[in-house]
Amino acid sequence: MSRINFNKWAFHFSIWILIIIILKETVVQKYFFTVFTEDNRYAVAISAFESIMALLFLGILIFLLASILHKKAKNYQFWIATFVGIFYVLRFLYFMFN
Repeated sequence: MSRINFNKWAFHFSIWILIIIILKETVVQKYFFTVFTEDNRYAVAISAFESIMALLFLGILIFLLASILHKKAKNYQFWIATFVGIFYVLRFLYFMFN
């Protein structure tokens, strides 16, 4: 059985978070005036994107912590996943307090 590369999985999850952020922002920019009306499918899509990003962020945290605990090498995958994780937290705090 092969060993799990925690950095690789955290990196993949961070790439998916960036893709979802781009998709979400595209939906918001294209349908800005209709997103927040009642019974709108775009608002449902945005909340689904946010939920998926939260789950991916938890995956990033788990894999980065496992990588640190197993004392794996900190390569570019580790640092990019860490940067995206910090970006996600700062983005969350910005929208929470703004």
